[in-house]
Amino acid sequence: NWMTTGDPGFDVWGMDVARYGDWTTPAYTRSKVQENYSRRF
Repeated sequence: NWMTTGDPGFDVWGMDVARYGDWTTPAYTRSKVQENYSRRF
């Protein structure tokens, strides 16, 4: 849906790496992204 209509159909904020600030390390960000993705799918 997202690519064809411009709307993913659900809230994707939890998978957005841009929500992390400068205080996070790449390892922390990677871990949290994987965690949130696995909870969503």
